[in-house]
Parts: sequence; structure tokens; C-alpha cells
Amino acid sequence: MTYVYDGSSILSHTGTGLKVRMMRENPNVCFEVDRVTEDGGWQSVIVHGRAEELHGDEARSALQRLFDHLDTVERGRRVSPTHGAGRFTPGREQVAVRSEVIFRIRVEEKTGRSESLPARVIA
Repeated sequence: MTYVYDGSSILSHTGTGLKVRMMRENPNVCFEVDRVTEDGGWQSVIVHGRAEELHGDEARSALQRLFDHLDTVERGRRVSPTHGAGRFTPGREQVAVRSEVIFRIRVEEKTGRSESLPARVIA
């Protein structure tokens, strides 16, 4: 899932499906991000918050933030997805056959944990 954290909310997009149905039925959600390092260490963050669908200018602005984030990560390689969710360009109408949902999770609580493994000594 492509997402960006803006300091108070998580912005993301997805195609309609089970995730979206569940968020519409109960917008109280959690969102987890994990990272495992090459040495076996790990970091994990869990966010609890309220999901809300974005439309119009808010959706276009959120999608632009996602593209900007990806552009920073990819260093100038700005490529729109060619399949699945994300076949939407800010400023244009959706072209995907499958409806796309742009959403925000307003962060109410976040927790995190990590573990670093000690460096191995080679004798």
C-alpha cells in the first residue's frame, strides 16, 4: 500500500474491495508499518485512528502528496501505476475501471517498538 505520513494523518489510496467495505462499516482502524534490517533487527509502528474517504480537491491534494513522496523516494522517477489502484492523475478524472478510493487516517494514537541485534564478532 502506498502511503505518506504528514505528521498528523496517513494519506493513502486503494481500489474498492474488502478493506474499503470494512472502513466504511467501521472507520476506527489501525495501520501497521514494519521494517526488518539486514542484520535481523526490526522496527514496528502501529497507528490507531479514524479513516475518512477524500473527494474532489482534498483527494487530488492527497494524491499529489503521495506522488511527491514517491518522487522523493524515486529521485525524479515519476511514473503513475499502470494497473490496480492508482491509475488516477491529479487534475484529471479517474480512468480506472475499478473505483479508486483516496483516504486519510487521522492519527489518534501511535506506538512503536524496535530491536537491534548486537554486532556479531568474527574470531
